[in-house]
Amino acid sequence: MYQNPVFDFISNPYFLFSLIFWLAMFLVVFIFKKKRASFEFFFPFFFMARTKRFNRLLTKIGQKWPRFWKAFWTVGIFVSFAFLVYGFWYLTSNLFTLIFNPKIQNAVIPLIPGVTIDFFQFITYLILPILFVVTLHECGHGVAATAEKLELKSTGVLAAGAFFLIGFGAFVELNEQTFRSRRFPRLAKMRIFTAGTFVNAIEFGIAFLLIMNFSSLMSLGYSQRYFAIQGVSTNAEGGFNANNLVAGEVCVAINGTSINLDQNANILNDILTNKTDLRCKPGDTLIFKLYQPTTRTFVNREVLLGPRNFIGFTVSKENDSAARIDTVYTVEQGGNNFGTVFSDWIITSVNDTNLDYANNDTFESRVIQLQAGNKVNISVDGQGNVEINVNYYPNVAGAFVFNSTYLGFTYSYDSVTTVKIERVFSTLEGGNNEGNIKAGDIITAVNGKYIDKTSHPLASIIDTDIHPAPDGTLNFSTADGRTLTLRAAAIPVTPVFIGLIPQDYWIPQNFFTELLGPTFPSWLEQEFWWFLMISVSLTMFNMMPVPIFDGNRVVKELVDWGVEKKRGARYQRRKREGVRIQFNEKNLEYNFPEAEILDVERVTYESDPQFTFENGRDFKLLKSWGADTYDGMSFDVASKKRPIDQETLLVDYVYSHDQNQGIKKNILRAISIVTSIIIIANFVLSAVNFGKILFWV
Repeated sequence: MYQNPVFDFISNPYFLFSLIFWLAMFLVVFIFKKKRASFEFFFPFFFMARTKRFNRLLTKIGQKWPRFWKAFWTVGIFVSFAFLVYGFWYLTSNLFTLIFNPKIQNAVIPLIPGVTIDFFQFITYLILPILFVVTLHECGHGVAATAEKLELKSTGVLAAGAFFLIGFGAFVELNEQTFRSRRFPRLAKMRIFTAGTFVNAIEFGIAFLLIMNFSSLMSLGYSQRYFAIQGVSTNAEGGFNANNLVAGEVCVAINGTSINLDQNANILNDILTNKTDLRCKPGDTLIFKLYQPTTRTFVNREVLLGPRNFIGFTVSKENDSAARIDTVYTVEQGGNNFGTVFSDWIITSVNDTNLDYANNDTFESRVIQLQAGNKVNISVDGQGNVEINVNYYPNVAGAFVFNSTYLGFTYSYDSVTTVKIERVFSTLEGGNNEGNIKAGDIITAVNGKYIDKTSHPLASIIDTDIHPAPDGTLNFSTADGRTLTLRAAAIPVTPVFIGLIPQDYWIPQNFFTELLGPTFPSWLEQEFWWFLMISVSLTMFNMMPVPIFDGNRVVKELVDWGVEKKRGARYQRRKREGVRIQFNEKNLEYNFPEAEILDVERVTYESDPQFTFENGRDFKLLKSWGADTYDGMSFDVASKKRPIDQETLLVDYVYSHDQNQGIKKNILRAISIVTSIIIIANFVLSAVNFGKILFWV
């Protein structure tokens, strides 16, 4: 059926959500148009609303216990610096891994709603953690600044993106000009710069403790974690228990074994894969003890275990007598028919028996009747009969590279007599030979049997000549004369299938948890996990020495200190003429480009240089922190000679020039460029290597 891309785009839920947000912001600005100066609105990229109401609260907190806060934020300097060092080391080492041995767990992907994370997941789980983490980060800066007796300029809320909202939260605006004064204590600057990161580090620790003790917290109002039956597959969908199980019931025990997902989240899978004392095979039955929430009673139901057959591709109904192949799994994804069948092929029969969807004789129902380990014929329009493999469902990547054993790698032929190892699956991915062999190794023989693509291929050597026993070993000979010892394993599969969709479930134990519902703990646990991930990510990335992050300010102070320690503080009196300032009657204070102004000699209109303004009468100079120098000027004086709105002024002044400024900027710029390249390279290589897996579009 034809799909209109324009309609798909504008009907996207995240498009609608973002559209409603921007329209609401337009409305806010219109309603409060008398306070237009409090808003910065650059549609569709940026929105900021300023206020001073929250300033009083942060000032009160920061100045109530100043000695405590200074000691507290001093600890934050060391904690934050540790994250700076760790973050730089991690991203650098991770970059080399992505270049030479990329693995899915090394991917560094930004959270972009609708692109790298599903929109509904973003709305359901990420909004609260992001608001919480970002808001407290900014509050940390505010409290640290007020503890140092710095006045806050404003606080407020902001949102950013490219029409589609990506980031939002609160902000605290400090007097940036004050930080530029060399009279302002460097240690105080460091406390303020690292305060937000330190708060995020504390949040990370709190989130970690909440997750580690989650089951104990939930035991205050809930039972242990069971699983509810969210849905049951019909016979036409390949299920076996449509008449045995009821959606909504909760499994509390299997064959007398209590279910407790807090102790073993994979207990159902462990039972079905024979990792417990229960032995399961196709045709067996299990007794489920089920809790019925509506009546609060228990019932036992007999559950049939059918074969969980796997053919390595998915299908959808084409018409009443045919199915279309949708996705074919690659060898790396565990596929067992990759290269044999292809997407969009139309299947009409299995083993010469025609499909009949009208009578529930579907392709899925045929698959469950097949015998795993055998080959079957399917009839394909335009292709005739095609022989495909039928196996049990794989539990690991690359399960069917070989038919008799699992070795945990994929390969390709480098020449007629050699194969190249393409990918070695990590232990986290279920691999069993990580560290024994690596991607790029060239193999010439196995157990002394030489490879020949035509007469003696690697698959034939493994499956026919050797046929290794589980836990057996094989010796791979490399082209450079090494011998690699690999361990064989039985192909990890799940041979049985129930046909149910499980969902975590907690039985409420009191009136309050009854109101929250049985799935509230599941939502809360996801919130805690995202709280942890966002706080640790912000802690690490925010300390990177890149201009947009606090880490750049910290490194700047360290560079300034190091250069002055080596070369000494060197300042020189200089004059600057014709600095342009555009006057705005709603903003009477202006900062100079330099920090330490010694004197303002002349202020005139650009359009009329003869028209001058006098210091002390028409404007006043704003003193720098703890010094007799100045860093700004203000027209908020009782003078009738105020500049015309939007008129450009020319200012001549004398300032104290830092002769070390050039070398300081060059060192900081070099550090920032190197760090930016490392971060961008992590993002780019992650997208290149794993974009198809991690990106939604």
